[in-house]
Amino acid sequence: MKKQSFLVGSAILMVSAAAVKILGAVFKIPLANMLGGTGMGYFSCAYGIFMPIYAVSVTGLPTAVAAVTAENRALGRYGNILKIRKTAVAVFGLFGLAASLLLMLLAVPICRLSGTEYVLPSVLMIAPTILTGCLTAVYRGLWEGMRNMYPTAISQVIEAAVKLLWGLSFCGLTLALARERPMLYAELFAFMGDDPLSEEAVLSAASAAAVSGITVSGIFSALYLAIKDGCLRREIGLEIPENTDEKVIGQLLSVAVPVAVGSLITNLTSIADLATITAIIGKTAAENLDYFSSMCGGLDEPGQIANFIFGSFTGLAVTVFNLVPSFTNMFGKGMIPAMSEAWAAGDSERIRRSVCDGITACAAVAFPCGLGISALAEPVLFTLFASRPDEAAISVMPLKILGIGVVFLSLTAPIFAMLQAAGRADIPVKLMAAGAAVKLLLNLLLVPIPSVNVSGAAMATTVCYGLLSAVSVTVLCHHTKTGLREALSPLFGICFSGMLCALGAGLVSDMLADRVSRVVNLGISVIFGGLIYIISIFLQPELMKRMLKMLKS
Repeated sequence: MKKQSFLVGSAILMVSAAAVKILGAVFKIPLANMLGGTGMGYFSCAYGIFMPIYAVSVTGLPTAVAAVTAENRALGRYGNILKIRKTAVAVFGLFGLAASLLLMLLAVPICRLSGTEYVLPSVLMIAPTILTGCLTAVYRGLWEGMRNMYPTAISQVIEAAVKLLWGLSFCGLTLALARERPMLYAELFAFMGDDPLSEEAVLSAASAAAVSGITVSGIFSALYLAIKDGCLRREIGLEIPENTDEKVIGQLLSVAVPVAVGSLITNLTSIADLATITAIIGKTAAENLDYFSSMCGGLDEPGQIANFIFGSFTGLAVTVFNLVPSFTNMFGKGMIPAMSEAWAAGDSERIRRSVCDGITACAAVAFPCGLGISALAEPVLFTLFASRPDEAAISVMPLKILGIGVVFLSLTAPIFAMLQAAGRADIPVKLMAAGAAVKLLLNLLLVPIPSVNVSGAAMATTVCYGLLSAVSVTVLCHHTKTGLREALSPLFGICFSGMLCALGAGLVSDMLADRVSRVVNLGISVIFGGLIYIISIFLQPELMKRMLKMLKS
């Protein structure tokens, strides 16, 4: 059975991630332009309520299934892989169904208690995604454990394409119907309350329509992987398994539970963001109404201002912030099978090489992209969200800060993946718990300052992931007996090249600001910064030698 190397597997997933992110940007950017800060506030709130349950149900599954599958593959126990597939699909399929129903039952009281009734349709619409997410996670984990990343990559592209086509079309149709056929709209959406044609009700319905694209895309992705299941069974064969159902479940849960708890802590932090940002800014806006009203296009009600700022932050700044880590996370996915096999075989040299190569590969992407985002935050936002200048203006400073956070988050996630593959899935949980506490504390201290407001949440995120990346890489190197100097030495040259890239891109952008269009300005600045980065890497012989050696291995 042919398997893919770490870099080949990661490259496949990164190409997929690039396609997914392009499709995601084509989805999210027009969506933000259609819904604005208020509508994106509903969209983001629905995600904030949905993600903790989704995290517990789904997040740890691909890692657990991939790690256990890779371990059995390394030991030649293919019958056990068939048992993993059968047991995981049955157990986690039922668990996903229960979690979807639980979210539907909890949606009404949660939305009422949080005072966000207009978010309810979006939460109900997204709930079935937990079931399809569990099924796709199991199948993706099996293929990844077999060192074949194509099914995961293709299913992700299918998911993104369907979400784009369905979500945007349905959202646009809802808004057009309310605008052009209000009487018909009022009849169809009478369940939205006494005044279904109010701005809040229409944006609530449009947000739910956009969310429906996520649910439908999950169904299509699950269907594709179910069709591929026959190929998986043929590749695994029909050997008699050695493990019982109970042992398989125990192995999976030993990895999945710590990973899921760590993800839950991360997403509880997002809920804390939702609670602290909206509540604190609402209170601060009531005391500084003129200042905040001028920021938010003349809105004069503190609750509306808070939702507008939160929607702008999550819909614009956080959308751009998440672009780069979604690529470097693919290194983590690619490393899990390789690290699991090396760990099961006790091959210390392969383990050490995997750690060094993984950190170097992530850094090579993270530094130029993250620092570049900081340098080009304003042109990026005003180019992508040209029809939403108020929301873009609010998001500029947070994105400048989050650009630095991009570097840390891009390094942290793959390091966590390597720790999980090396049998220490508990460490990321403990570190994330500490990081979440730091972020929450900084939110409470910084967001209430009127001149800082939502930038305080960006600072808290950056500090949180900065601490996590520093501690996690130290722990990983100690656990895998990898020299810290050996693992981190390439980062200094990469960081220097990344800073030159960002500085060059920023200077070019300033020079062209009043001479060409925003799109042309941004394109030239990015190309110029990229060229500086590549040239700078080539001018560092030791770094170039190490990166070429990594590519050949």
